[in-house]
Amino acid sequence: MSSKSMGKGVYRDCGGAVALLASRDVGGGEVVFPALMCGQAEGKEAIEVSGVGHLWTYTVQRFRPKLPFDDGASDSDFVPYIVGYVSFEESGIIVEGRIVNVTPEELEIGQEMSICSAVIAKSQDDDVELYAFAPLESLG
Repeated sequence: MSSKSMGKGVYRDCGGAVALLASRDVGGGEVVFPALMCGQAEGKEAIEVSGVGHLWTYTVQRFRPKLPFDDGASDSDFVPYIVGYVSFEESGIIVEGRIVNVTPEELEIGQEMSICSAVIAKSQDDDVELYAFAPLESLG
C-alpha cells in the first residue's frame, strides 16, 4: 500500500519534521493559513509555521465525514476521532486539525502540541495523509 498526501501546498513533511505552509503580509505582518496562491500572494511572503503550539479547544467527531476524508468503511467500522484547534503564538494563527496519539481524557486546554502527519483515511490502494497535531510528550 502506498501513501498519498492530501496536503500539497498546505504542509511539508521532511523526514518527520512537519511544518505548515503559510503566508505573511510583508507590510503588516499578518499571517494566514494555508498559504495564499499565486494571484492572492502580492505583498505576501511564504513562511513555515513549525514548533510547539497550544491546544485552544477540541471536540470528538462521532459521525462519518464526507469525502475525501471518508475512507469508505462501513458505519459499524467508523471510529470517532478528535478534532481541535491549536494556536501558534509566534505567528498568531489558530489552526484546525486532527489530534492523534491521545484520548480525549488526556487532553487539557493549553497543552503543548506538536505538528505531525497522520493517516486520516485508507483505501484499497492508498493511505491518505494530512498534517495533524499530537501532544508534545507523545512524540518523544
